[in-house]
Parts: sequence; C-alpha cells; structure tokens
Amino acid sequence: MSDISLASPRPNRAALLAIILISYFMIVLDISIVITALPKIKDGFGVSATTLSWVQSACTRRIYRGFARGLG
Repeated sequence: MSDISLASPRPNRAALLAIILISYFMIVLDISIVITALPKIKDGFGVSATTLSWVQSACTRRIYRGFARGLG
C-alpha cells in the first residue's frame, strides 16, 4: 500500500499557483497597455475603428495563445 494521503497538499501547489497568478497578471497588464495605446495608434496610423478592433483582437489572441503554450 501507499503512504501518500490524498488530503495532504503537495508543496509545489503554492509555487504553481503563484506562477499562474503572475502570468495572468502579466496578460491583463499587456492587454491594458494595448487598449490604452489604441487612440495613439489610431492617430499615428490614421486607421479606422474597425482596424483598431482587429488590432486589439490580434494582440489578445497572441497573448493568450502564448500563455496556453506555456502551460502545455
């Protein structure tokens, strides 16, 4: 029989949770920076609101895809 109890938490769980929370914070920070920069992107490049929507979607997908690859 095994001496491992299912009720006892593993010591690495706290470190894993910290890494996930920090990664999520970085994602939110990156997306916030993109959203904040959208008016300057519009003025600098002279693009439409539709193009800005595409920029925001592309950046968000790229960031989340990178996060998902890091976990996989």
